[in-house]
Amino acid sequence: MNNIGAIIRKEWLELRLERWLVATTLLMPLLLTGLPFGILGNATASSTNLGPIANLPMFAGFTPDEIVQIVLLRQFLVLFLLMPLYIPSTIAAHSIVGEKISRTLEPLLAAPVRTSDILLAKSLIAAGPAVLITWLCYGVYMLGASLVALTDNVYTTVFTTAWLVAIILWVPALAMISVALGVIISSRTSDPRTAQQLTKLVVVPLLLLFFAQLAGLLVISPAIVAVASVVLALAASVALVMAVRLFDRENILIKWSSS
Repeated sequence: MNNIGAIIRKEWLELRLERWLVATTLLMPLLLTGLPFGILGNATASSTNLGPIANLPMFAGFTPDEIVQIVLLRQFLVLFLLMPLYIPSTIAAHSIVGEKISRTLEPLLAAPVRTSDILLAKSLIAAGPAVLITWLCYGVYMLGASLVALTDNVYTTVFTTAWLVAIILWVPALAMISVALGVIISSRTSDPRTAQQLTKLVVVPLLLLFFAQLAGLLVISPAIVAVASVVLALAASVALVMAVRLFDRENILIKWSSS
């Protein structure tokens, strides 16, 4: 634990010096949190073509303007599942390749510290801020939605207990999956941009959730949250174990030291 704490402190100090990385990492959460309200301000039933969505049973009893708000607010919820994938992937990709460029990785790999401790510390420093930022942005989103929602019924239809539990449980798991993939990819490439781009491919499955919600084919329920939480937790565990096993410490140390 002492080794992990020391590495976390080292990573945190280095992260604070990378102002461009921090700025670009925070840009997306700010945009995703504020964007919905800009769109909602100009969206009405007369200006939005809902098509067959308005006839779905779940919207029975709602006015057209209320349906517009429900659809838009609900779709943007999915974007908060992108944050724990995007934010740590940038940091994790930089933590390996970036340290190669700055020549700070070799001393760490040469130190008498277990690979699992090194990767766990790097994972926590990448995933921790992502989880906290996502939760904070979601809280701001809930507060903003409560102010613009036409009725209380619109608000309670969008911000269900199931979605709240999903944000609490899924976000840490998604962050750790993103970090593990970032470590695997960044340990096998020499370009930080390539590592970041490859890591972001993990967001593709979430697009299916986005379109399923848009088409009314999927509504996040307690059963879905429970099953998905178990699956994501297992996936995160497997990804972290694979990251440790695939991290060829000796080869990286020899190859990168001589480059």
